[in-house]
Amino acid sequence: MQRHKHGYGSKPKRLAAAVAVAAMAMTSWATAPASAQESAADDGGAQAAAQHIVEGFLGPVKFITPGPEIDASQFAEDEIWIVSADLSIPFHQNIIKGWEEAAAAAGLKSQKCDGKGQQQEASRCVDQAIAAGADGVALLSVSPTFQVGAIERAKDASVPVIGMLTTSSEHEPWPGTACEATYSYYKSGQLLAAYAIANTEGPVNGIFMDTSEYKEVAFEKKGYFDTFALLSPESTLQYADTLVGTMKTQAQTQTPVLLQRFPDTNWFFPAYDVMATFVIPGVKEAGFGDKVRVASINAVNTNLQFILDDNVQVADAGIPNNWMGWAGVDCMLRAMTDPAGAVTTETPFRLFDKSNLEGVDVNDQEALFPGVDYRAEYKKLWGIE
Repeated sequence: MQRHKHGYGSKPKRLAAAVAVAAMAMTSWATAPASAQESAADDGGAQAAAQHIVEGFLGPVKFITPGPEIDASQFAEDEIWIVSADLSIPFHQNIIKGWEEAAAAAGLKSQKCDGKGQQQEASRCVDQAIAAGADGVALLSVSPTFQVGAIERAKDASVPVIGMLTTSSEHEPWPGTACEATYSYYKSGQLLAAYAIANTEGPVNGIFMDTSEYKEVAFEKKGYFDTFALLSPESTLQYADTLVGTMKTQAQTQTPVLLQRFPDTNWFFPAYDVMATFVIPGVKEAGFGDKVRVASINAVNTNLQFILDDNVQVADAGIPNNWMGWAGVDCMLRAMTDPAGAVTTETPFRLFDKSNLEGVDVNDQEALFPGVDYRAEYKKLWGIE
């Protein structure tokens, strides 16, 4: 267990830190109040700064151009593979639907392979793709740090490998990969920490549950810890870890134990939505259903429905799942065009709570992320009419 409780000096220094975090978090694609820093100072506290961060991410998102135009026609009929860390995860299923749709639009063939929550299975998938003559392989939440051998074998076969959601958008692609399609895990952690601060009278006493095998989650975790340290040093954040292969069981069984150990807990932060679906029953089992609020990331429809139904979860910071699939194919095309010119491309994310979900069909990605025709934007970049 790890416990966070930091003093941060005098009140003026703390307020300056609060304003700085608000400014940093809102330097993004989100529609944010222009007077955020002044308003936070005028309102006189970190809670106001946190609320301004929140307001900046509740509105519509904008398309982030990933790079220059690419001639997709040069790769017509090429076959690209996507290796999921675990195809039983709805978030991955949704992304792969977008991947398949985008591949077809670009004139590519696509295959998927299930890592089944095991690194050796993911390696087997990469080797299977190489043997099948794949022209590119994407690792979806499969950390390249655990796939060094497989990536080297792909390189020997002149098969570019890209990451999808294996790091944060502030980070360069992992060594050996030719591109990374992702979003800011760091800002998502900042945002949900700010949401908890803005919506809690008194300190936040939270638990962050990790799956540290997913290296990208380390950035999310840092976003939480940094923001609590700056905005609310009187708050506490406990830490627990799980394994990919046993996360579902661990999340549900560890949650009641953690809540009994830390009875002052008022917020629980699962690292991602599918984990939240197992944490929530654990919260109820412990008798904390009316006391603890849950916030997580990914914007999976099941979790968004939890928010609407007042089922423990109250907030979700997530990317458009289908859009992420298109971003992955775009990243693959860039890798195939220039394998040595590794870049990180960014997909926007949005904060959801009851205030912007009322009346919205949570099963409709276009309704959740309105106003952007990302398909047309990518097709234009690929030279497709």
